[in-house]
Amino acid sequence: MKKIKTILYLMILSTFFKVGNVLGAFGVEKINNGLIGGSDNADIVIQEYTVYILGFLYLIAVLYGIYGGFKIITAAEDDEKVKSGKTIIIQALIGIVIIFLAGPIVNLFLGSGGTDTGIIGE
Repeated sequence: MKKIKTILYLMILSTFFKVGNVLGAFGVEKINNGLIGGSDNADIVIQEYTVYILGFLYLIAVLYGIYGGFKIITAAEDDEKVKSGKTIIIQALIGIVIIFLAGPIVNLFLGSGGTDTGIIGE
């Protein structure tokens, strides 16, 4: 139970993990040229693809967790199946936390890609 609470607290805490926006407030310069064949910048395209990929991975992790719950429900007093189902649910929760943190990490690297952060070498 303590592990589940820790995971939930980390998930809530990660919603406030907006380092990219903080770095952007210091005037990070970005390349404003459009990509070949499109008008979007590279960081916008990467962020859009990241959203789609993370959404798909969320779906997979939730379905995996549901499978673990189904395995526990249909265990019929078989302790090995219950243990296996619990392991699957824990793995799904860990996967969801990792997926949840992947978005801010990508934004952190995209947000700090400039050369002038406004802190050093003004």
